[in-house]
Amino acid sequence: MSEARLVAIALGYDYISTIHLLLADCKNERPHSIKNFIFETSDAFRQFYDSQRIEKPALLNSVIIDSLPITLELEHTIDLAQKTYPKNILPYHLFLAASVLEETLLYSLLEPKEGLHERLLNYYSQKGITINRKTSGSFLQRLISK
Repeated sequence: MSEARLVAIALGYDYISTIHLLLADCKNERPHSIKNFIFETSDAFRQFYDSQRIEKPALLNSVIIDSLPITLELEHTIDLAQKTYPKNILPYHLFLAASVLEETLLYSLLEPKEGLHERLLNYYSQKGITINRKTSGSFLQRLISK
């Protein structure tokens, strides 16, 4: 979250959304980053990153910077991840949760929508990540099957 906050500030935002989580994850280029799932090249990522830059709001001062609010769509993503995955929520848990919530900015970015969650699970599996859910009949699984 702290990295997403720094990305949001650098781009001129006075809030943190799922897009800022995405950009922070891609910028750090960890081996299991979602970057290669979404962007074909580093240039494509850089262009998208730059396209998200806005003029800094006039009220963006040190008080606001220290306590940027999160969007409702990010709050819902975090809630779903907490209901679905073990205690230690990692970025990929949030991306998996966002992949089934149509309200998220991240969901709106990803194409095609059909089978998105399963494709993302496969991507992380290929990266050597085992995704453990709290229960087999999890809240997330019920959402996917709707």
